[in-house]
Amino acid sequence: MVLTRRAHRARMLITRWLPNEVLVEIIRHSPPPDWVALCRVSKLFHALTLPTLLRAVHLDMETPDKVASFCHSVIHNPERVGHIRTMRLINKEHHDARLWHYDLLMDTLQLMQQLETFHFTEYREVTTQKILLRLGSLTFPHLKTLYVLHSHRHLHDSTLRDFVNRHPRLTQLILWEPDTHPGYDWVGICLPNLRQYQGTGRPNFLLALYPHILTGAWLFWFPSANPDHVFEPLKRLTHSHQPFVLSNDFILWDDDEVLRCLVSASSHMPWITSLRMRSWEVEETGTTAIRNIKIELSKFTHLIYLALDFHGSGHNSESVVNAFGDQHKAVATWGNVCATLKACLTGDTAWRKVGEDWEVYPKDEFEAEAGFSELVETFF
Repeated sequence: MVLTRRAHRARMLITRWLPNEVLVEIIRHSPPPDWVALCRVSKLFHALTLPTLLRAVHLDMETPDKVASFCHSVIHNPERVGHIRTMRLINKEHHDARLWHYDLLMDTLQLMQQLETFHFTEYREVTTQKILLRLGSLTFPHLKTLYVLHSHRHLHDSTLRDFVNRHPRLTQLILWEPDTHPGYDWVGICLPNLRQYQGTGRPNFLLALYPHILTGAWLFWFPSANPDHVFEPLKRLTHSHQPFVLSNDFILWDDDEVLRCLVSASSHMPWITSLRMRSWEVEETGTTAIRNIKIELSKFTHLIYLALDFHGSGHNSESVVNAFGDQHKAVATWGNVCATLKACLTGDTAWRKVGEDWEVYPKDEFEAEAGFSELVETFF
């Protein structure tokens, strides 16, 4: 039988000889920009691509008309809302709060009963208050990750506290607030499934958590912070035989500030297994930093992974050398004073102990082994 050209093309279509399950996997592994194009290929591809396209939604109030269009499409097609698992809601400082579609947005959020991750970033004080007040009426039964970054310096409302308390399934809480924020009256926070806390070190929040076991914390340190006030309540939420990942971020690598943090951490939580000290700026501290770190490392009893890192890729090898001197010599010194240490990171170079020597290996492998890759990086 001789096929016409049209019949031959139809016979060769991928949708004719691949099962839908395989097509879905192809779509999921395609670059996100291609998803919109795939939606337009055919009705079948539209139906198969839509769940992947809607799984993670990013709404930026820089384009309020697009936000309104998305909300209307979800409200008018409620069957789509079940595909949404992650919602990122962002408003930067220069965006006019008057353009927000508050009621429409909240009506849309209320439909997202399968939501697992909610990310809210707000840089305008006037908008923060309005959004948090509206969040007070919402509950997401399956919410596991909550990310809140706001710049409201005088926010005393208990809405955020109540919102957090209504989501006992949370396993990860990320809360970033201004240095001058007085903090909420966190009383009786019951999050039995919480495993990771990330944000500014708020002792009143850590003290309010009912006792259970955290597996990791990522703390951002302001110069005015007192490490003892943070590590004392944090200690209560960890266990000496449970691996614990601790990441500390500083605005500037200051020897005194870093040393205070190390002294407090080694005193209250010597069983930390992965420790990261990271800053935005590099100073020419030379061997001073190495000497200070060496003294405190000997007090950690379970430390396996140590990272001394810097944000961004603009720090060249010369900057790292100025900060830590000879890197190979530095990690060997740390390994000698801390018998449990198996791997280190200095800047962009990862080191692994092999026998009695230290060898370079991929940074991403180090971060995965140490547990740092599990921490949410969205703040930076």
